Amino acid sequence: MGWEFCTVRNIKKTRKEHRCEFCGRTIPAGSPKILNWSGMYEGTFQNSYACHWCQDHQKHFISEWNNEILDFWDSLKEDVFWKELESYKPVYGKTDGDYFVLYSYETDKEVLRIKCPIIRESEVGEE
Repeated sequence: MGWEFCTVRNIKKTRKEHRCEFCGRTIPAGSPKILNWSGMYEGTFQNSYACHWCQDHQKHFISEWNNEILDFWDSLKEDVFWKELESYKPVYGKTDGDYFVLYSYETDKEVLRIKCPIIRESEVGEE
């Protein structure tokens, strides 16, 4: 079935907080140039947003086969940071502000902390 209709736009500046559809982090009110897509998907109206980091890397989080959104942490582990995590598998992840933090299942210790800004640093303070 898929999308019956969908509108994609960049919001000049958000008026309120939103949740990133991919990573689940909070996009603060006043954030510039936020990707928004909305429409009817399989009979349900969807209104979604993406933080800047996820917008820049969205090709890793969307299935090429059917345009479904993939599991975020699996995509990070298997597609985005696989080289950095190769020796630490299996791992699980959490968000910590502008960071994605991955932990070893075996030791429960942090193995990788990567800065992935919600808002691009080049956009901070832009009016």
